[in-house]
Amino acid sequence: MKDVSGEGRTVIFVSHSMPTITSLCSKAVLLEKGKIVSQGNVSDIVMNYYASDGNFSPASVTYAERDRPVGDEYVRMLSGCIVNSSGEITPEISINENAKIVLKYQILQDSNYKFLPNFHFYTADGTCAFITSVEKIEILPMGIYEAECVLPMNFLNEGAYFVGLAISSFESGVRIHFYEQNILSFNIKEDRKSVV
Repeated sequence: MKDVSGEGRTVIFVSHSMPTITSLCSKAVLLEKGKIVSQGNVSDIVMNYYASDGNFSPASVTYAERDRPVGDEYVRMLSGCIVNSSGEITPEISINENAKIVLKYQILQDSNYKFLPNFHFYTADGTCAFITSVEKIEILPMGIYEAECVLPMNFLNEGAYFVGLAISSFESGVRIHFYEQNILSFNIKEDRKSVV
């Protein structure tokens, strides 16, 4: 498609696959019931697409009141969110500010497992940007805990990112207690100011 469009032709690609759209297109149009809702930069439109359902924010998810528990008999995911430098939950992060991903989880029973919260970051085209985890792991008693991943300013390029949240352990081989792939998404925006 890029070769064809480079020859001066216009190509219209219709899809619900956000990674495919962001990898092939430079501009996007969001339609709802045949009418244009928004148009512009692909990463902005991807965020609009995910936020178009009023009950869903790509920047936060909670399982406390849902029927489907996420986890196993040892540990459960309670919530996850993306927080900007002002402490607000938001899917829009300025490239010039720190941000953090917060994973809240509950240990349901005492065990010998050392639970390792980990964060999986993917670009909009499905490429793994990086995977990170907490520095120190230890056996924790039953209770509710939070793990944070701090994103320093100017760490990521402009664009849309997706975050998977997981807890693993390694006492008897690799055990994945839960992994919610691409459960959060956010957009890094570069502030473009005109120089006069």
